[in-house]
Amino acid sequence: MNIRRKRNATHKYSIKKRMASLMTAGLSLLIGLLVISNLYATAESNRMIAASNQRALEYTVSQINVNLAHVDDIMNALVASNNDYLTLFGGADPLNAHVASQNLLSQMRSYLGAYGYCDAFFVYSAPSSSYRDIFSDSYTYEEKVLVQDWIRQAVVTNSVSYKDGWVAREIAGEYYLMRFYGGRGTYLVALTSFSSLSEVGLSSNQKAEITFCTEDGTPVYGEYAGIDFGKAMEDDGYVIAGSPRRMVLHAQVDESEVVLFLLVGQDDFFNGLSNLQVIFVLLSFFSILLIPITLLCLRRAVTEPLNGIEKTIASIRAGNLDAETPDCAVSEFQDVSQTLDEMTRQIKELKIEAYEQEIAAQKAQLQYLQLQIRPHFYLNCLKGLYAVAEQGNVSKIQQIILSISGHLRYMFRDQMEPVPSYPGTCGTCFGIRWNWFRWTRRFPISAIILKSSDWFPPIRPNAGLRCLRL
Repeated sequence: MNIRRKRNATHKYSIKKRMASLMTAGLSLLIGLLVISNLYATAESNRMIAASNQRALEYTVSQINVNLAHVDDIMNALVASNNDYLTLFGGADPLNAHVASQNLLSQMRSYLGAYGYCDAFFVYSAPSSSYRDIFSDSYTYEEKVLVQDWIRQAVVTNSVSYKDGWVAREIAGEYYLMRFYGGRGTYLVALTSFSSLSEVGLSSNQKAEITFCTEDGTPVYGEYAGIDFGKAMEDDGYVIAGSPRRMVLHAQVDESEVVLFLLVGQDDFFNGLSNLQVIFVLLSFFSILLIPITLLCLRRAVTEPLNGIEKTIASIRAGNLDAETPDCAVSEFQDVSQTLDEMTRQIKELKIEAYEQEIAAQKAQLQYLQLQIRPHFYLNCLKGLYAVAEQGNVSKIQQIILSISGHLRYMFRDQMEPVPSYPGTCGTCFGIRWNWFRWTRRFPISAIILKSSDWFPPIRPNAGLRCLRL
């Protein structure tokens, strides 16, 4: 009883579900590790690419800073020690102002050839009422006029000073980078377009593009959809943005309000990976297919044989001992099936043997009862003969003796074995009935009935034993 309670209290589970769960969990863990490994490898690859691009950006910014610093040096030298500038600064007569401005312009013309990224130089002195400029050949007449007007207006209104550094200003829809040197109405101005400035670092990375923005994120050169440059400047590293996708890095240009952005086109996912990484990515995707394939193999190798064994056990439990387990290719399940079939065969044999033993016991009990009943039958027959003999009815005595002798002859021939009943017997399988009607007043017995339908063998119609009335 305790063992049964313990078995009922034990937690039951299905081995099929447990194996399927463990297999799914193992494969899911493997796939998860592969995916995490691929993501980590991709992130590490992007970090290395970003580090390489960062070095390219730093090189480009350093080149721009060096070039702009050279311009600052020569322009500050002119402002600090050039006699022609000092002449204009102090307010000269028209002739001297014309000569001084022309001399300054001649020196700047040489700078224009030496520093190809500078597009224009200006000399403007409000005290001397002198203006000179020189542009590169890439500017049209209309562009020159617009720039000249803006420079005069800036000097007159004193809206820009040397302390502002290199500033980006929009002139007729186009942004220019410029710096004013000097003061008090006499200025030397260096101007360059952002397209010329971008050529300084383009050769450092063939896949990169350069763009410029102000410190508030306003693009001044180049427009790229989907990129928020103001938000990109908040990140110290890199961001992936734009359509198509680009890696965005930025760096501040020295002594300016301009920020340089390096945009590196991002290859497709597989193109950006090494061959080994591509193999791992493909394996991680194909490994997902292992889950249904493994479950299918598990079903064929484990689930279906177990279902067959369960059905066989259910049939045996219902009483069908002829049930057999289906064939299986798995050796372990073959052993279980053979053992179960052998147990069923032995149970069937033991059941037949027990049934035969029970029949033998019943036969022995029947023979024992027959041995008990037959002596009483013969004694009753003798008593009946004695009673008839007292009456002196010899003919009846003879008939009774002949019937009893026929019955004994039949019984000795069949060796005391019961036989099936025959139709046509006198109401029962075998019966002897003696009725004494008005026998004597000394024996007030109405009837003596001897009947055996269950223990005595029946007498065939021609056996000679019949119902007699005495």
